[in-house]
Amino acid sequence: CDSLSALLSALGIARLTKVNKFTNYINSPSQGRIPCGGGQPHAWHMPGENGRLFQGRKTSPMYPAQTIPLNNSSLESAPRGGCVVGPKRGSMERDELRGEEVKPNVKRVMRVVHTGVPGGVPAHIRELGRRAHELLELKKWKEAVRLFAQVQASGVQLEPAFYNNYALCLMEAGDLEKAWSVLARNLGPEAPYSPYGHALAARLLKRMGRDQEALQQLHQSVQEFEAGLKDSGPDIPVSWREYLVAMQRAAGELGQHELVLAIHKRWQHLYVTSENQFLAGAAAFNLGRFREAAICWQPNPKDPAWRILRGYARLAAEVEAGIAPPFQLPYEPPSLDGLSAAEKTGRVDGNVLALTLAFAAETGYTREELMDGLIRFTGDWGIQFAHNVIQSARTTMEAKQLAAEILVEMGAHPADEPFTCQNGKGETVRFRVKTLSIPDHDAHLEAQVEQALQLRREGKLQEAEKLLRGPLQQGIFYPRAVLNLANLLRSRGELEEAQKLLSALNELLPDNPRVLLNLASLYVQMGEVQEARRWYRRIRPVGESEEFKALYAELGQQIQVAEAIVSAPDLEQISEWARGLEEDKPVSINLPLATGLKRMPADWLLAACKAYGLPAAKRRRERERQLETHIMADPAGVVARLPAQAGDCLRYILDHGGWAKVAVLKRHFGSMEGDGFFWADNPPESVLGQLWLHCLLFIGRARVDGRQHEVAVIPVDLRAPLAEALRKP
Repeated sequence: CDSLSALLSALGIARLTKVNKFTNYINSPSQGRIPCGGGQPHAWHMPGENGRLFQGRKTSPMYPAQTIPLNNSSLESAPRGGCVVGPKRGSMERDELRGEEVKPNVKRVMRVVHTGVPGGVPAHIRELGRRAHELLELKKWKEAVRLFAQVQASGVQLEPAFYNNYALCLMEAGDLEKAWSVLARNLGPEAPYSPYGHALAARLLKRMGRDQEALQQLHQSVQEFEAGLKDSGPDIPVSWREYLVAMQRAAGELGQHELVLAIHKRWQHLYVTSENQFLAGAAAFNLGRFREAAICWQPNPKDPAWRILRGYARLAAEVEAGIAPPFQLPYEPPSLDGLSAAEKTGRVDGNVLALTLAFAAETGYTREELMDGLIRFTGDWGIQFAHNVIQSARTTMEAKQLAAEILVEMGAHPADEPFTCQNGKGETVRFRVKTLSIPDHDAHLEAQVEQALQLRREGKLQEAEKLLRGPLQQGIFYPRAVLNLANLLRSRGELEEAQKLLSALNELLPDNPRVLLNLASLYVQMGEVQEARRWYRRIRPVGESEEFKALYAELGQQIQVAEAIVSAPDLEQISEWARGLEEDKPVSINLPLATGLKRMPADWLLAACKAYGLPAAKRRRERERQLETHIMADPAGVVARLPAQAGDCLRYILDHGGWAKVAVLKRHFGSMEGDGFFWADNPPESVLGQLWLHCLLFIGRARVDGRQHEVAVIPVDLRAPLAEALRKP
């Protein structure tokens, strides 16, 4: 007895050999069952998986035991002597519930059917079936139920796939009893092997409160999957392997986390989709085995649709480190619909919590809107999480202070009581949350802001920033100074701090058109197009200046273009669009290397570390310092590893003062088209892309001769060292 069988036995389930499962719930042939011998082929279906299903013909005394190929593709993959690609029932077994023997089934074949409605029925019935299946895939359960009912009422002979789909929609629509009556006809002893059907039955019975019967159906699903593997030979059909998802999900919903992992360990070599990895990781996570969950959640580079697993792996690491308290994950893959529903209802499920936590961890727990949601709206879990962030030796003082501020705002911590924690050096520190004063119009502060704006126009950005930060450092929140400070930070690519300042302004001045315009522009710059659209819709430009209205119209066009690109299904288009956003960021023609590194996305910093053969540091700021130190320490070594054309490009830019228009560089050295955005997995191949990857130039938009141009800039502190290195033979 192997480990999987032992685990099933440990669940207390009586082993079912070929039995008439749950005879009280199965219709008799006289009540409308599909005839078995020589009748229409039986089929079973995995809803939501592109309409794939297995279908095979049974035999009777009228039909000898032989296989009949249904299409040319079946013949091409079939072994000699027949199209034996499907499972069969084993030798004669004993029905332990009824005390009688069950006749064996024989081999059968497979083909693809989409709706469970046979081709020989009237065209309008087939169309109803097709539309019902489309609604199923869209999870519009009640609408799908209405169409499935019309198909059934037509009286045509239907395939078992139809009843699987119909039962699933009924279950999700909440009509459990009817769902069981529909599904039960697919679970009889005469039905073909149906791991999916029994897995669906397990989920349905669990919702009906019939837990023991649900476990029995789950056991039967695993048994029939295993039996099908044995009978299908070495060429196991992809559609059969896909049933592992249904089995793992059913086991998870029944709380059988160990069984989910047992299926993973035994059959992971058969996986077709990374969803299996997600489910196995969820089981390990729910059992408190966070390192094992992180291993399960390592993304498969050949399955880019599941790149999100990287976030779940980060989640497991954060819980293992004691920063995030444990919680239970659902056995339902994350979806945009689920995230949107959470935003509308305020209800946070395990997936929303997991992804929000992963994003928060990726940004060092310093994104205010993420931390606010994690702490404020998750009850006791959120309060414990905030205290963990404050006490952890792995979090920055910025993250600790943000968590403390939210706790004080919530009233979960007295405002006058200090927090005690460890700083990055291991020293014990105490701090309190300070409040800021918000003055009305102040002539002295107005003059200070005007002076800062003049300094910015002169290109003296550091002096301008110092003046704009002055009031905040004195405990004064002056809105005009804060708005201009946020815009200055945006121009330098320091988007996270700009977002915090603008969010604070919006809380103080809700629905102020200028604040909203800057927030929407910021989110476009960050690549968060839906969020940009949300803020843009709140702007009311009536009564504003003509200059403001022109900026408002221009921003609307930018969002519209970004939305069109994001809605495209082509991953390469999305990747190109994301890189285009980086190219459109404002850049100074005299930026230092440290500022350029701050402008780079986190994925690019990781890619740069890989390109230089550096072990990437865990935190973003450490990676920035790591790269800056490495590049400045040995410019000659950096240049030596570049291809010849990249060196020529650097010489050209240095000869033109350290920066050049990208349009000119493209004519000489080629464009960046095809370089994409996800450089950690797919490094750029163009000359400009390789130089950007190696942090030797940065591309953005700058005002030159009174107009905005896309320019490539070599960091000002690298120009002399690179020129010296390039002069050496």
